[in-house]
Amino acid sequence: MEIIDKREQPFNSFETNEIRKNLNSFITKRTMLLLYFKHFFEDESYFFNTLEFNSQAIMQYIQDNEKLRRRVSSWAQLGFSVGNLLAVPNTIEFTRALNALVSEFEHDKNESTSQKMKQLLKKNKKDFVNNSPNSTNIVFTEMPSIPFEFDFLQTFFALCDVMAEAYKRLIQVDDKYLTKGYIDMVTKIDLNIKKIITSILKEIDYSIRQILAQEFNIIIRCLLEE
Repeated sequence: MEIIDKREQPFNSFETNEIRKNLNSFITKRTMLLLYFKHFFEDESYFFNTLEFNSQAIMQYIQDNEKLRRRVSSWAQLGFSVGNLLAVPNTIEFTRALNALVSEFEHDKNESTSQKMKQLLKKNKKDFVNNSPNSTNIVFTEMPSIPFEFDFLQTFFALCDVMAEAYKRLIQVDDKYLTKGYIDMVTKIDLNIKKIITSILKEIDYSIRQILAQEFNIIIRCLLEE
């Protein structure tokens, strides 16, 4: 886990202003991008000007995909955990915990989601009990029992919202902690979040392409029957 070296000197006043300006610009772009993804699919826009994005069709496709349904649960778990982290008042502690959270979140296709989450929860509880110096105290949070399956798109929308809020927290750091170590940690967090969001977008893209292929097959059959 990344830590901030207390001996590391902060930037001078001019450098700090420039770094904060760049950080603010960077965070603004990231939050706008996340909200763009959410609103694009929420508004049911056209996919590359071909197929109207139909949330019901996507959900029907997902219901038939067991592996994808398990992944939705892991994304919901991640969003729930990040949401709990937002309650951490200290920005540095929040950033450390967020870094640990997104770093540990692995999308292992060869391992079931429930098994992966149990391992992460077990590890977190062990670190907490042992008061390990590497423990963030809050990593993956065990969710309450849900009597229904998660909605794929609503889970994605909620994850975009909570990640956008997490990004906003990163710019609330005090100037004295605005060091190279902190910027490196933010960069690492951003890299992992991009991987997570990209993996979800790939699933959505693949689902839409499958539906598009089905639509074309229907058209082709109709033409051949004429």
